[in-house]
Amino acid sequence: MASFFNLFLLSFAFAFIIRCIDSAEDKPRAFILPIRKDNVTLKYYTTVDIGTPLTYPDLVIDLGGQILWFNCENGFNSSTYRPVRCGSSKCKVAKGSGCVGCNGTPRPGCTNNTCGVSPYNPFSNLLYAGGLGEDTMAIYETDGRFYLSHIYVPRLLFACGFNDQLQGLSNGTQGMIGLARTQVALQTQLSSAYKIQNKFALCLPSSSEDGLGDIFIGGGPYYMPPYTKDASTLLIKTPLIINPVSTAPVYSEGEHSDEYFINVKAIKINGKVLSLNTSLLSIDKKGAGGTKISTITPYTTLHSAIYKALVKEFVKKAASKWVTRVGPVAPFGECFSAKNIRSTKTGPAVPTIVLVLEGNRKYWNIYGGNSMVRVKKNVLCLGFIDGGSNPRTSIVLGGHQLEDNLLEFDLASSTFGRKLGPNYQGGHGAAQRALLVAAGFSCFWFSFGSPLRFALGTAGSMRVGEWLLAWKMTADLTGRWWRVDSDGVMWIAAISLMLLVFYLCCSLCCVGLLFMSSAAC
Repeated sequence: MASFFNLFLLSFAFAFIIRCIDSAEDKPRAFILPIRKDNVTLKYYTTVDIGTPLTYPDLVIDLGGQILWFNCENGFNSSTYRPVRCGSSKCKVAKGSGCVGCNGTPRPGCTNNTCGVSPYNPFSNLLYAGGLGEDTMAIYETDGRFYLSHIYVPRLLFACGFNDQLQGLSNGTQGMIGLARTQVALQTQLSSAYKIQNKFALCLPSSSEDGLGDIFIGGGPYYMPPYTKDASTLLIKTPLIINPVSTAPVYSEGEHSDEYFINVKAIKINGKVLSLNTSLLSIDKKGAGGTKISTITPYTTLHSAIYKALVKEFVKKAASKWVTRVGPVAPFGECFSAKNIRSTKTGPAVPTIVLVLEGNRKYWNIYGGNSMVRVKKNVLCLGFIDGGSNPRTSIVLGGHQLEDNLLEFDLASSTFGRKLGPNYQGGHGAAQRALLVAAGFSCFWFSFGSPLRFALGTAGSMRVGEWLLAWKMTADLTGRWWRVDSDGVMWIAAISLMLLVFYLCCSLCCVGLLFMSSAAC
C-alpha cells in the first residue's frame, strides 16, 4: 500500500513538472482574475500580483476606467519598476501630458522626468497627476474551466496613485483597475502582448460569501455547469455604441467616450411596452442620453421620466399578483411586502423587466433576482434609482442588475454579449433553456462549479492556495490525457483525496494494532 501511494505522489509531481514546462512554451489562450464583492460598499474588486517581490493590491473594478492604478505610497518598492519617460512612445499611447517630478528619495511614484497621467477616483471625484510606470505582473492563464499556470507579464503599464486618492474606495483596496476602450486598459495590453482575442468577459458575484466571480481576458470558451458545452455560444449579442463625446474627467475636444454603451430601443414589463420619450434612449450630438453599462454604480439609475413610467407599470403588474406596497426605504422609491412573493430559481416572483436591444429578437430579461433588493426580512424594494430630470446618461445599468450574468465585451467586433435568457426565442432548444434556468445560474457556479475553486477562493486569495493549485493543475493534465471533461477531472481529484484518507486511516489502524500488541506482550 505504501509503495502504491508513493508511486501515486511521484506521478502527480511528474505531471506537475510537465505541465509547468508545457505552459512556459505555449502561448496563453486567455487570462483570468477573481472578482469579490464588498457587501458594505457594494463595490467589486480583484487582486493583482505585481512587482518584484510580488505585492498584491486589491483594486476596485471600473468598466469605464482608463488605466490600472494603485497607491504606490503604501510600501510598494519593486526592483523591476521602471518609470516611463515623458515624451516617449509609451507616454503617447497612454495619452500622457507633460512631465512629473519628485524631490524625495527615488521610488515608484516618486521619479523625475516621468510621463504624467491622471489616475481618477470616480467615487470621490479626485483626479491627481500621477507618474506612469511599468513593471512585471503575474496573472493566471485559463482554458475556460480552470486556473492554469502563473504567467509573468513584463512591462505592464500602470499609474501610481496616492494615499489621499483612496477616499470612497472599499476598505483595504488600494486603487482601481480600468477596463475601458483605451490602449493602456489591462485587457488591451494583454491582448496586444500575447496576440489573443481583444475581448473580455465579466461575471459579477452577488455575494463573495458564496464564491467568487471572474474577469476573463482573451475570450472563451466559458463552461457553465450543468451545461457541458461552451457557454459563449449561448450569448445574446448586440452592438456596442460609440458615444461621440468623451465622458472621461479629462479629455481633448473631439475625443469619443471610452465607456461601454448599448442601444436599448424599448422597455417592457410582462410584455407591456412602456410609453417613453424615445429620444431619451438615443445619444445626441452632445453625448447625452443612451444606455451605459457600469460596475461602479450599485443600482441601475434612470432618467426621471423613464423611472416614473417603469415604476407605474411595475406597481400595476405587481398589484395584479396580490403584491402589497409598503413605505419606501432609501435609496429606493418603491418597496413591497415579501410575504406574498414566492421565491423561484430566478429570484422573487415579480413582474419581469425586459430591455429590448438592437437586433432581431434581442432581449435582456431582468428577473426578480436582479430587479429586487431585500432591505429587511419581509421587505423587498425595486432596485432602480431615480437619476433626476437632467442626467448625462438616461440609463446607467448598475451592478445589481449585472450580477450573476455572463457579460462579454468584444472590442474587435464592437459587440456586447450576455448569457442566454430563458425567454430567448432564437437558435437553442427549449430543453437547453430550461436546464440553464432550473440550474439557478450564479457566478460561483460559472466559476467552474468546483469545490476546489471555492477552497482556493475562501483561503483569501489564489496565491494562498498555491499547493492546491498545483494539485489541480496535475488533475487537469490527467484529464487531458484521459479525455475527460471538468466533472471527470473533479472526480479524479475526489478519488485521489479518498485514497489519501484511506491510506492515512490504514496507517493509524496499523499503529494502533502494533501498540495494542506491544501492550499485550
